[in-house]
Amino acid sequence: MLSSSILYVAGSPNTVLLPGSRVKSNFKGCMRKVQYQADSVNLDLTDLAKTSHGLISVVGEVLFNRCQELVESHPITFLTPKSFITLPSWDVTLKRASIAFQFQTTEPNGVILYNSGLGTYTDFFAIELLDGHLYLVVDLGSGTIKVKASKIPVNDGKPHEVYLDYQGPQGYITLDGTKEPYSSTVESDLLQLGGKLFVGGINEDVDSSTLPKEMWAGMLGHGYVGCLQDLVINGNKMDLVAAAALQLTEGIAEYCRRMEPQCLSYPCMHQGVCVEGWNRFVCDCRATGFIDDVCQTASATLRFDGTQFVKVSMPEESLTEAEDISLRFRTMHPNGLLFMTTSVKTTDIMELYLESGSIKLNVDLIILDILFQSLTVGHVLNDDRWHTVFIKRRAQTIEIAIDGHRPVTGELPGDAEELEFRNIDVGHEMKDENSVGEHSGFIGSMQQFIFNKNYFFELAKSGQIENIDVTAKFSSDDYVVRDPVTFKSASAYATLPTLHAYKKFSLSFQFKTTEESGLVLFNSGQGQDFFCIELHGGYLYYIYNMGAGAQRIMINSKDKLNNNKWHEVRLLRPELHKQLIRIDDNTPTVDNLGGSQALHFDLEGSLFVGGVRKTMYHSLPKIITSRHGFLGCLGSLDLNGYLPNLVKEADTIHQSIVEGCKGPTTQCQVDSCGNRGRCVQQWNSYVCDCDSTSYSGETCKEESTSYRFGPGEGLLTFSYPAYQRPDTVGDNLALGFKTFSKDAVLVRIDSGNFDDYVEMELVNGNIFVVYNMGTTDHPIGEIFKQVNDGKYHVIRFTRSGPNSTIQIDDLMMQTKNPKGQQLGVFNNQAYVYVGGKKTEDGMIARPFEGTISGLVMNGIHILDLAENNDSRITKEKMMKLVHSFYDEVLLKPTSVPEPPKKERVKSKSTRQTSEEKNQTTPKLGVTDDIIFSGAGAGCHSDDEDDCTSVGGATPFYPLQSSFPPKGDNSKESVGGVATLNIGLIVGIAAGVLVALLILIFALYKFRSRDEGTYKVDESQNFSYLESKKPQGNGALLGANDSNKRGKKKDVKEWYV
Repeated sequence: MLSSSILYVAGSPNTVLLPGSRVKSNFKGCMRKVQYQADSVNLDLTDLAKTSHGLISVVGEVLFNRCQELVESHPITFLTPKSFITLPSWDVTLKRASIAFQFQTTEPNGVILYNSGLGTYTDFFAIELLDGHLYLVVDLGSGTIKVKASKIPVNDGKPHEVYLDYQGPQGYITLDGTKEPYSSTVESDLLQLGGKLFVGGINEDVDSSTLPKEMWAGMLGHGYVGCLQDLVINGNKMDLVAAAALQLTEGIAEYCRRMEPQCLSYPCMHQGVCVEGWNRFVCDCRATGFIDDVCQTASATLRFDGTQFVKVSMPEESLTEAEDISLRFRTMHPNGLLFMTTSVKTTDIMELYLESGSIKLNVDLIILDILFQSLTVGHVLNDDRWHTVFIKRRAQTIEIAIDGHRPVTGELPGDAEELEFRNIDVGHEMKDENSVGEHSGFIGSMQQFIFNKNYFFELAKSGQIENIDVTAKFSSDDYVVRDPVTFKSASAYATLPTLHAYKKFSLSFQFKTTEESGLVLFNSGQGQDFFCIELHGGYLYYIYNMGAGAQRIMINSKDKLNNNKWHEVRLLRPELHKQLIRIDDNTPTVDNLGGSQALHFDLEGSLFVGGVRKTMYHSLPKIITSRHGFLGCLGSLDLNGYLPNLVKEADTIHQSIVEGCKGPTTQCQVDSCGNRGRCVQQWNSYVCDCDSTSYSGETCKEESTSYRFGPGEGLLTFSYPAYQRPDTVGDNLALGFKTFSKDAVLVRIDSGNFDDYVEMELVNGNIFVVYNMGTTDHPIGEIFKQVNDGKYHVIRFTRSGPNSTIQIDDLMMQTKNPKGQQLGVFNNQAYVYVGGKKTEDGMIARPFEGTISGLVMNGIHILDLAENNDSRITKEKMMKLVHSFYDEVLLKPTSVPEPPKKERVKSKSTRQTSEEKNQTTPKLGVTDDIIFSGAGAGCHSDDEDDCTSVGGATPFYPLQSSFPPKGDNSKESVGGVATLNIGLIVGIAAGVLVALLILIFALYKFRSRDEGTYKVDESQNFSYLESKKPQGNGALLGANDSNKRGKKKDVKEWYV
C-alpha cells in the first residue's frame, strides 16, 4: 500500500534529495488538466490551484490560462538603436490582456515596447531600459504610472523573462519571477490604445518631444540593442522573423549570440572611451574634440568674446523629466555663463556657469518657494585647457561631474520633476523678463554641446535647422589640438621630467610636419634602457630597450606622415606583456612582450621632446637613425595623464620653440624647380627632386655629370654587390644625351641569375626601351621623333610591373599596358651598362657614340659615382669625363655605315627570333611589339627551375620615320672641301654600281630556283613566341634546360 502525505507537481523545494528521483531540476513549461485520483478521491489540481484552495500551495511564479502551443523559438537581435519592428496595436478591449517576452543585452538604455493612445487619448504603455533597470510606464487616462521592475541592473548579458498582466485599472509586471503590481486610483481607468505597437525602438519620424515625458529612454532617444525572443501577446506567439522580413527592416539579425569583446583593439580614436555594447562597441567621444562613430571627425568649435552667443529656440515649450547634457569648454577667465534654459510660461531654469574658476549648476523649478542648493565641481578650471562637464538628471536626482571625476549628486526639493523650457542660451545671457541671475559673458572656446542627443553646435554649423541663432565664431580645426607648439629649428628641443613608464603607461600626442625625419621623443635609462619615438623616411618608429635588447617597431600607417596634416599617435601598455601603438585610424601595431626577460622601463634623466643636444646624437643607440631633431608642430602631449604645455612648463627650452602651429613659411611654387624638377615641400623651405631631369643643383638648373663615349667602343658598368642585388616591382630611368648615332644601346640593366632586362636603345635614330620580366619582350618608344640630330634630348622611362611610360623632351608621354597574364618583378638586378652592352664573350655590342648626362636609375646617380671612382664602377675603352656639357661639340660623321645584313651579335642573354617582321606604324608612339631587341628572356616563368634560353641572333628592324631627319646645323671644316667632295662622289658611285650588280645577280639566282613548298619552323618565329600561351604563372610549353637557371620559386606574381 502506498502511503503519502505530500504531492509535488512540477517540482519540489529540493528535487535532488527526493527519494527515488532521478532528475535534479524542476519542470519548466506548460501543463493542462492535472488530476489526482486515488480510490474515491478525485482532485482537479489545476482548478484548485487557480482558485487558491487551502489544500494547494503555489510556490513561485505559476501562470494560469496562459498555455500556448509550443513552437520553435526564433530569436532576433536588434543590431542598432535605429532598428525596430511594428506590430498591430495591443488589443486590450476585453480588460484582460498579457504580454510575455525574453530579452538579453549588455546595453543600459533602450525602448523595448511602446504603444500610443487611441486618437486624442493620452493613454500609452511602454517597457524600457534606462541606466540598466527595467521600467513599466503606463497611462490609463488619469495619469502616468511608472513601475521599476528590477532591483538590480539587468543589462548583464543574461536572459531575463518578462510577463505583463493587464487587468483593467490594475495589473502587474513580473521580471524573472519577481512580481511588481501597479494600480490606478480611478476604478474606471482603462487603456485606450491605437496606432502600432513598436518593438525594439521608435521610428525616427516620431518627434521625441511628442513622446510622454515620463518615458525617459524614449525622450533621450535610446533604441534597444540586444536579443528578443518568445514574444507572446494575449496567448499568441509573434513571429518576429517574418515581421522583420516583411517590413524589410534593416539592422535585425535572425540569431541571438554574444560576441567577443570588441574594445580590445582600441577602435576609438582621439582618446575616445570605448564601451562594450551588444555585438558592437560604442565610442564615447564627449570628452574629446571629435564626434561620429569612432571619434574620427573634428567637432565644431565656437569662440566667444563675452558678448557673443548661441541661442536655440524650440518651436514650443518643452517638458522633460530626464536630461543628459555634456559640454566642453576652454578659457582663461574665471567667470562666465556656459548655458541657461529659460521658459516663456514659467520661471523654470537650469543654468551652468563658471564662478571663481569652479563650475556651478543651478536648477530652479520654483516649487513652494523652496530653492535648490547649487552644485559645485572643479577648481582652477580657467587654465586654458579643455574641460568636459557632464550633467545627468532623473526626475529629482541630479548629478554633475567634471573631466571624469567622481560626480556630485543632489536632490531637487519638494515634488518637482518637470523642467519646462523654450530657449537655451549658450555663452551669453539674453535679456528678457524671465532672465534669472546675472552672469558675465563667456570668453573662450566651446565644443560638443550635447543636450539629450542633440548636437546643437554641429546643427548650427550645418545650417540644417533655422531655430539656432549664432553670433559666436566657428574656429578652425587647429583649435582641436591642445597646446600646439612649433619647433622652428632642427636643433631645437625641450626637456620634461622623466617619463614614468615602469609598468603600465599611456602616451599620446599629435604632430604635423613636412620633414621626412627627426627625433620626436627620447628618454635614457639605467644600463641599456631607453625610450624613443622617431620619424624616418616619412614613417614613425617606436624604439626601446627594457634590458633584453633594443627593439625597433615601424608603426602601421597607410601613407607617409610628412604630408603637412595633423596625425594622432597613441602608445598604450594596458597590460604588462602587451604594447599597442596606433596612428590615426590605422590598425594598431601590437608588440607582444610574452617571453621577454625584461618587462620594465628603468628610465632616468630628462624626457627630451623634439630632439636632443647636438653632442648626444653620436652617443645615441645605433638603432636610432636620427641625427637631428623634429621640425614641425607638436601638440596634445599626454604623458600618463600629465598634460604639459611645453612652452610654459618645460624644464629647459633650447633654440626656437614657439606657441601655436606656424606652418611652412616658404612654399613650393610653379617655377620653384627648373627643367621639370619636382618640388618637395619641407617645413621652412623646399627642395627640388632633379632625378628625372638630367640636371642637378638646388633648382635643377645646373649641369649634371656627363661622359663622352667614343669614337669607337666605350662602356661604363655599374655592378651591384652580390649581397645587395634588389628585386624591383618598378624602375625609373632618366638621362640626357646628344648623338649622331642611328643604332646603339644607351643603357642596359641585366639580372644576375635570370633573363630579366631593361634596354634603352637607338633604332634608326628613334628611342626605344625594351623590357622583359620573364614573360615576353615589351617595347615602348617614340617613332615620330628622331633624336640622332646632335641636339640635347632628355628621356624619362618608368616601369610599374608590366606597365611602362616613356617621354622624350616635352613630347606627349607614351604608355604601354600589356594585355593578358604578365609578370612584373625584375629579379636580382645586377649590372647596369652605359654606352653599350656586354656579350657573353665579353665584347661590347652596339656601342653608343655621343655624350650622356645626368643618368639616374632608381635614385642611383651612376655618372656621379663614376666621377668619384666608386668601387662599383668599371670603365672600359673610349670614354671620358666631360667637364662642360654645353661646350662639348659633336662632329657629325660623313657617313654612317649600315650594319651588314648577315651580321649578328650574340648577346649575354639570347633568344631565337624571326629574321624579319612586317611592322605597322601606330598613330602615336609604340603601343605594340614592333621591335624585338637584344637579350630576350629564354625563361618565361618566374617559378620554374628548369627553363630553356633559346639560342639565336639579335635581329635589327629598321623603322621609317614619318618625318624626314632635320638638317644638320653643325659646322664643318672648310679645308680641302673640294677634294673630299670629289672622292666622296666617286666612292658613292662605285658603291651604288657594286650594289646594283649584286642585286641583279641575286634576282637571277632566285628566279632560277624551283618553285615549290618550303617547310618553315614556326617555332623559330617571333610572332609564334608572342602567341604561345603561358603555362602556370607564365611558363611556356616545351621549356627545356639551359645554361641560365629560371626564376626562383619564392618570387611569384600574377597579373590578371
